[in-house]
Amino acid sequence: MARGIYELLANRIRAERDRRGLTLEQLAAAANISTGFLSYIEQNRKKASLTTIERLANALELSISELFGGISGKQKDPCREMHQIASIIRNASPSKRKTMCRVIKALGKAT
Repeated sequence: MARGIYELLANRIRAERDRRGLTLEQLAAAANISTGFLSYIEQNRKKASLTTIERLANALELSISELFGGISGKQKDPCREMHQIASIIRNASPSKRKTMCRVIKALGKAT
């Protein structure tokens, strides 16, 4: 059975929150929504408005297109991997960013 867009979005929001080590309370506060509402969104029990989706994307430091990226099962953005790499680097500590840059440069020279 095909999964709906809201279910896919709910899973994406939860995965991003978990990846960033945020609690429901922290993300809800950053998005200016209630913890209960965020919980319902992540459980696909309530549907978020576009305004709420935008707030969640901003709180996760993602663009709306990054938040929706890949959830349709189709890769529409040919630079998706670049966005993912940029997101990982953006969320890393300064020392980890330096290390990542050295690794990427070394990989670029190896090809």
